[in-house]
Amino acid sequence: MDLSINSTSLTPTPTNSAGDSKLRGVALGFELLTCFVGVITCCFSHYCLKTCKLIQSGMKIQLQILFTTDIVICLIALPGHAAIEYRILSGVHDNKTSSTVFTSLYTVATEIERATVMLIAIYRMMAVCFPFKYRYWSQKKVALLVNLIACSPVVLMRTIKHFIKDDSGIEAFDPNNYFIDSFMQFGFISAPTVITLIVYLVMALFMLCKKGSISPPDSCERSVRIFILTNTLFEVPDIIMHAAKATVDNAAFIIIHVIYRIHFALDPILFVGLNARYRQMVYQCCSSNIRVREAVTDTKEEDTLESKC
Repeated sequence: MDLSINSTSLTPTPTNSAGDSKLRGVALGFELLTCFVGVITCCFSHYCLKTCKLIQSGMKIQLQILFTTDIVICLIALPGHAAIEYRILSGVHDNKTSSTVFTSLYTVATEIERATVMLIAIYRMMAVCFPFKYRYWSQKKVALLVNLIACSPVVLMRTIKHFIKDDSGIEAFDPNNYFIDSFMQFGFISAPTVITLIVYLVMALFMLCKKGSISPPDSCERSVRIFILTNTLFEVPDIIMHAAKATVDNAAFIIIHVIYRIHFALDPILFVGLNARYRQMVYQCCSSNIRVREAVTDTKEEDTLESKC
């Protein structure tokens, strides 16, 4: 995950070449488009989760938390964070309060999202490898408690960091400048990503070894597994970039962040698009809305004609 702008830094990074400025502008536009698509697709995902009665309650809760977090990111956190990021990289002074709010919200939300994806992967592995234990852990209260325990350290550590860290005069949002940023990137981003990949690998190996004794996954499970893998793979280039100590004035820094942020819109598309049942739900929802609008339009036209008569 791309770590946030240092929230209290008001020292702008000098503008580089015109080509860099154009690249930042294109990146900002693409990220805003990602946000727009993400809000719409996450709403459809929520609709499918609310309508479908076949999915386990524990998995439904975790997916609802994930897509709710994505909506917050795409609707509020990422647009504000991306705009501030663009302004600071372009050498424009920004308001300290707005930088702090949007940066903190974006950072916490993305770290909660990463923890939730990790939990979903663990739950999928339990469903395959330990189905009896999975029934207990997928209970509504248990699933809520597990998510609370996994996500609480994110909020706690970010709150502590906000009060103890002095960012003044630091180059804009470069996570390589502070040990505490590097530590939290490893603890809340890199580590969950590595755990997710290991869990996914264990699940795949188990299914390969037990081939024939495990019933094939339905379309819902298959779509969840694919979006878990895709979501995680989008994180890997960003982790490698930060491990290589890439600087903010590097074009790769901007491009890889844009690529990473695509998954906010791609995850719900994969979740809905790879499930025939959910695709049908979305189609029926859209069709019914179109028919209702057409009926309302026809009624208004008839009323207009009658009034003229």
